[in-house]
Amino acid sequence: MCQYLAGECTLKRLQDSALGGRAINDEEEAVLKNSIKEISLAISKNLNDSLVNILADISRFRLHLKYTRFAHRIFNRMSILTDESDIELSKQARTLFQIPCANEVEEDEAKIVHHTIMKADVRGSTVVTEMLEKNGLNPASYFSLHFFNPINEIIPRYGAGKVFIEGDAVILSFLEYQHTPPSIGSLLQMLVV
Repeated sequence: MCQYLAGECTLKRLQDSALGGRAINDEEEAVLKNSIKEISLAISKNLNDSLVNILADISRFRLHLKYTRFAHRIFNRMSILTDESDIELSKQARTLFQIPCANEVEEDEAKIVHHTIMKADVRGSTVVTEMLEKNGLNPASYFSLHFFNPINEIIPRYGAGKVFIEGDAVILSFLEYQHTPPSIGSLLQMLVV
């Protein structure tokens, strides 16, 4: 009966006794044909509403699917840090997002926004070292007195910090903090770029 009302089988097949059907009289046939017309009319009336609802649901699904993919990408970039050195490094790089408890709130410290690393060394230091040794002088004392000590005296003036000494070279760092005027480090950075 459902197949007949849906237009998937004929009236003859509906009445086939081998399929469990029975003969239908003229009055029943008229009722069935009238039911088919009413069903077709109801379907055509609600078809537009149904299509609009289906399209709205698909659009909503696609939007939420995009949000899910976006959230998935964000969560893949997150990690939980427990090592103190990693936490401190992330704080300085401004990539650490903390959600502290009320008793863990710290005072804001100045955040580093730019940095420059500079290496200064003595040109021809190998030749100078050989000459000093030939004259019986200590090269380490000579470099310390004439190179490293003068640098150590002037680096605070420019806001630099000594990172380390490597042979005849000194490595300096210039840090620019948030809400402070640009330092020599940012000027050096602009020159390098």
